[in-house]
Amino acid sequence: MSVEKKNFDALKLKYPQLFDKLSAMKPSGRYQVINAGNGKHLNLIDHQRKVFYYDKFSPYSPVEKDIIGRQIKIPNLAIFLGCGLFYTAKAYLDNYINKTASGESRLYIIEKDIDSFRTVIQFVDISALILHDGIIFYVDTDPHSIMIDLSARFKQGGIKAFIKAMNFIEDLNSFTAYKDYYINCIRAVKEAAKDTLIFFGNSPLDSLIGIENTFLNIMEIIDNPGVKDLKGVFKGKPGIVVSTGPSLEKNIHLLKGLENKAVICSPDASLQVMRNHGFKPHMVTSLERGPATAKLFDYITPEDTDDVYFAATPVIHQNTYSKWHGKKIIVYRSFATFEWLEIEKGTLDIGPSAGNMAFELLDYLGCNPIILIGQDLAFGKDGNTHATGSRFGNKEDRPHFKDTLMVEGNYQPQIQTMRIWENFRRYFVADISKTSATVINATEGGAKIQGTQIMTFQEAIDKYIDDDVNALDIISGSLNQPDEKEKREYLEKTLEKVNTATDFTKDVQQKFYSAVLMCNEYFDVIWKNFQETGDYDGKRTKEILDSTSDIMAVCNSQDFYHILMHYVQSYYIKSVMDIYGVKANAKDGRSEQYEVLQVAAEFFETMHGLMSKILPMFEQLQRVLKGRLESGD
Repeated sequence: MSVEKKNFDALKLKYPQLFDKLSAMKPSGRYQVINAGNGKHLNLIDHQRKVFYYDKFSPYSPVEKDIIGRQIKIPNLAIFLGCGLFYTAKAYLDNYINKTASGESRLYIIEKDIDSFRTVIQFVDISALILHDGIIFYVDTDPHSIMIDLSARFKQGGIKAFIKAMNFIEDLNSFTAYKDYYINCIRAVKEAAKDTLIFFGNSPLDSLIGIENTFLNIMEIIDNPGVKDLKGVFKGKPGIVVSTGPSLEKNIHLLKGLENKAVICSPDASLQVMRNHGFKPHMVTSLERGPATAKLFDYITPEDTDDVYFAATPVIHQNTYSKWHGKKIIVYRSFATFEWLEIEKGTLDIGPSAGNMAFELLDYLGCNPIILIGQDLAFGKDGNTHATGSRFGNKEDRPHFKDTLMVEGNYQPQIQTMRIWENFRRYFVADISKTSATVINATEGGAKIQGTQIMTFQEAIDKYIDDDVNALDIISGSLNQPDEKEKREYLEKTLEKVNTATDFTKDVQQKFYSAVLMCNEYFDVIWKNFQETGDYDGKRTKEILDSTSDIMAVCNSQDFYHILMHYVQSYYIKSVMDIYGVKANAKDGRSEQYEVLQVAAEFFETMHGLMSKILPMFEQLQRVLKGRLESGD
């Protein structure tokens, strides 16, 4: 089998779209692969720029020397900027991944020039690289698409731990030929990393708010049906997301007559605006944990929520649930808390806003097409932030509204938005890239969401909305209300879990306390003595590092994952990122030990404190569950 065929077979298997693109083209002749002077390696010539990619007599050795000379301490995550003849990737694999890397590793190879790639794969067997589970290729891919894809990939698995120890490896001639492109790729990768850091958060206490709310909402979870009952029930039926952007005023009137011709879903903030215009959605989404969300329903009456389903995640504040007079559907986010509960209700991969959630919900229901209105994600005329009638006004003024930037608009080259809206927009782009549904942006203003078709709401209605869908009948007929036997089984099983979790948490808390004492010993005795006398007790330092590392490894146990990781995941991940970042960048061994123990000291002290907050939450949940079981209600 020829080298070219081996490569094409591998591409067809893993990258079918790239395979199709490459199959339809032939090399232009700009690039030529030749034998080098030493006869052992090939070289690549760019005839247009009149350059050899590598040393004429020894193509590979200088590349390998450069890679070794970088002395990379944490090689697990690397971004390759340009392919050439794949010498940088080979040297990196041989000298780092295959020798020193431990744990999960990922190499992302970016190549701008599909012509050079097409030429090279005729002569260089890269089939093993293509099929390698830990290697991802981006060939002729725009930086924005790379950013969206990496944002999703970084959040999955263990590779996110190495975000702060990321390595950028340039193929010199590739980088030189397309410098602006690769600089934009670097920015895109860093944006994806930034999104990941934001996603997992920096405040350990933030994580507990949703957990506490979930425990306080345990009876809502047990008593109500879940979104799992609705999966695919509206396959091929149109869905409409009604959001509260300023442009909603242009076309909200067109909802008249569509009440039974599409599945209408709105974020919580849109309900009041819809009511003011005489409309009701079929479902309202909600996911914010703070008590302020309850104010969105201050003026909402029981009549307003009659035949409207509240599809909320149980991390919302209990006051938000209590303000809702209508029916409820439980929707889980992909949090370990809900996995631990083992009360199956259905899980959606939800973005950061209730608008993102509304889109994901309609997609889960099988709606096609999905039409967005009022999804501006940008400031409107005169700086308006919301449609008239919004609970917080059409020009809301909070500090984060001042953190602005310019992005591409649907109907104008540039439009002003803010960082939070831009984050929401990126999630829409990522979600749309994964759905098989046609997505119509009928906002008639606002920021551009790549992957959508832009048209007016009237055009979307004329093209896609016609037949009745009987939305309320299908929703009510599909939901399975838990009976009393199911509810009691959930109560008993959850109480048993909480009892086990309480004992385990007390044991872990004690381990973390002993780690705090060891870290204190290092700073108060070993480091202090070093500062005063110059003597450094390396032996005891290593013992402390080994012991604290063993204690931190408790976080990798199955018991910890099932019982506690859902409370501390964001802070744990951040701390692991920080430790790998220190190890990658410390100037010498002693500095590395000092900085690692700084991170560890903060980690153990914080985790000990978190355990002190979690234990009362378990005790409160025990009381609720026992009370419900004893009352028999």
